[in-house]
Amino acid sequence: MVLCAVANLFITSGTSMGGLMAVVFVPMLALTGLEPAFVQAAFRIGDSSIQIITPLSPYLIVLLGMVRRYEPGAGLGTLVARLVPFTIVFFTVWVAVLLVFYGLDLPIGPANDIHLE
Repeated sequence: MVLCAVANLFITSGTSMGGLMAVVFVPMLALTGLEPAFVQAAFRIGDSSIQIITPLSPYLIVLLGMVRRYEPGAGLGTLVARLVPFTIVFFTVWVAVLLVFYGLDLPIGPANDIHLE
């Protein structure tokens, strides 16, 4: 999840990110006995939590335009600094939820357990 979050700071396209990470980590972690759905859930946590502060994201510039309506002196650094606490909380809560699923061995979805049989 941390590797995905760091890579997300440099790769903005979801398709490119999925093509890079999924083809490596899903088979690799399937060999260790983890269900591909669980690996994808971990990937999505790392991807979605950090995406709002990705400097190369076009949506960050749109958000900056909206913020400048109310605070004309705001810049990219101001916007990212204000979004970092939300990012940290989202990442921490989602990792905790995933760890609860892992610790209690709850199914991730229909017919998708944590471990492969």
